[in-house]
Amino acid sequence: MIPAVLILLGLGLLLSAMEPISRRKFLSTTALSLAAVRLGAQSEPESGITLDVAGKATGARMPIDFVGLSYEVQQLVDPGFFSGRNTGLVEQFKALSPNGVLRLGGNTSEFAWWKPTPDSPEPTHPQTREVEGEPKAQYYAVTPEAVTNLAAFLKATGWTCLYGIGMGTNTPERAAAEAAFVANTLGPL
Repeated sequence: MIPAVLILLGLGLLLSAMEPISRRKFLSTTALSLAAVRLGAQSEPESGITLDVAGKATGARMPIDFVGLSYEVQQLVDPGFFSGRNTGLVEQFKALSPNGVLRLGGNTSEFAWWKPTPDSPEPTHPQTREVEGEPKAQYYAVTPEAVTNLAAFLKATGWTCLYGIGMGTNTPERAAAEAAFVANTLGPL
């Protein structure tokens, strides 16, 4: 049962919401609210609450490869980072999960461009506006060496990969070539 004080208080607040409220009225209403809550907290509960928790959960289960990490594609600038030879990182990924998902993408992916050969020229980059708090345009190349090392890393860890293709500065032809190279090198998921 709702105490009469709360009903009157609620009615008073409802009516006062239609007109400006003075500081004195605000303070008195606040004091009455606190008093009403405090009085309610000291009374005996009217009924008990029982909560039964099943010993064994039923329903959908989280798949074993649900664990994942996300990195910026820009991490591929260092071809040795995601590499089977980076044993410390391989061990940490395996300790986290034997079958996780590595996502490569992020805010800097729009500045990536595919460099299929060492003599491939850097494409012309579109003019970008700088927004405070957003990454500044620092263009970088993703190479076949980095993707090949990534494949060895994934094999060593047992993880799969969601690989984001940068379209902000890549040309459509290079993006398609990168996608084909990544698909062929990393293989099916």
